[in-house]
Amino acid sequence: KSAIMNFIIALLIIFPEILRAETHPVFQKANAAFERQEYDTALTFYNQLVDMQPKQKENYFNRGLCFFKAGKFTEALNDFNQSLRLDSSFHQAHYMKVLSLQQTANWKEAEKELALFDTNSAEYKILQKNVFYHRIAVTLSRSWYYMVAIMFLFILIVGVAAKSLSYRKV
Repeated sequence: KSAIMNFIIALLIIFPEILRAETHPVFQKANAAFERQEYDTALTFYNQLVDMQPKQKENYFNRGLCFFKAGKFTEALNDFNQSLRLDSSFHQAHYMKVLSLQQTANWKEAEKELALFDTNSAEYKILQKNVFYHRIAVTLSRSWYYMVAIMFLFILIVGVAAKSLSYRKV
């Protein structure tokens, strides 16, 4: 039995990814709380996972998702960035980073991050639509401002003209 145990320990030392985070009880508790939308509870467990395994990108990513769902977009962005520092090719972290940037109205950074995506991917198309709608909203808001200013000037001119015509003697 000890030879088998030594073999298993040797395997775990050589291939630590065998101990997947998904099997950890804290991970299961965190996910259960996340599914119940108890984000504060889930964050407590995700914080424990990050403390226990600070080199695992998934822990930062999952905590970032929890922050995102809780509406804490700046904190989510920090975790997605940390996840990307650990693995720059982590596609889901790039996607969530762009969404977080969009939620914090950091559109220029979102567009820079979007440039890293494959333009044929479904994620790119979804994120590109968000950027497109934002540009339309900005354009319309600026147009609306100018339309109101022009209407105000028109009313002012008509009002002044009407007032000056009413004072003329016939």
